[in-house]
Amino acid sequence: MISKTQRKRILIFVAVFTFIMLYNFLNTFIPGKTHDIISFAYMGFVVVWYLSIRERVISTAMRRHFLIGAASLVLLFLIRICKWNYFGMFPVANEFLQYLTYVPIILLPLVSLNISLRVGVYDPKRTREMTTLLWIVGIGLCISVLTNSMHDFVFVIHRPVGDTLKYNYGAGYFTIAVFSLTCVIAAFTILCTAAASPRAGAWHSCRYWR
Repeated sequence: MISKTQRKRILIFVAVFTFIMLYNFLNTFIPGKTHDIISFAYMGFVVVWYLSIRERVISTAMRRHFLIGAASLVLLFLIRICKWNYFGMFPVANEFLQYLTYVPIILLPLVSLNISLRVGVYDPKRTREMTTLLWIVGIGLCISVLTNSMHDFVFVIHRPVGDTLKYNYGAGYFTIAVFSLTCVIAAFTILCTAAASPRAGAWHSCRYWR
């Protein structure tokens, strides 16, 4: 049952989100870099979403994964702002931002899968082993993309570069794509299976939700 306070929060959230979407549409006719406001507004929505999740989730592990997911989304918006509005004309900075973009792209599917593995009834030991393995692979992929300038495994950069970063995809890029897509599909499958299970009521167990 949704309380009066929660209903009020939802209405405010929807109203503000509607205003932002309308402003985003009108922004196409406004000269300048006012679209930065949109990006910061979206980041604000992500922070508000995480704070609402933190109030309701009891499990420390799940709260930690939600925090990583929210931080990844905020980082993605910040990178977008820096890359397209402020540092895109600097070759070195533009190249690094290109690499940094793929860190949240790796982390978001990874976090989604880790959360889904803890939904409903699960084996703590087996889940811990699985999540540890996933994090090892995910962190390894993050390191590989951040150090790409040393090996060109993820992107083959054509140097020297001008204002536009020119590159080809390497084997590491397709590895990241397969890993991220697999995590998303696996998370979706696990959640659908848990929802269809007769024991789906465990979703709302006091172990996880207030």
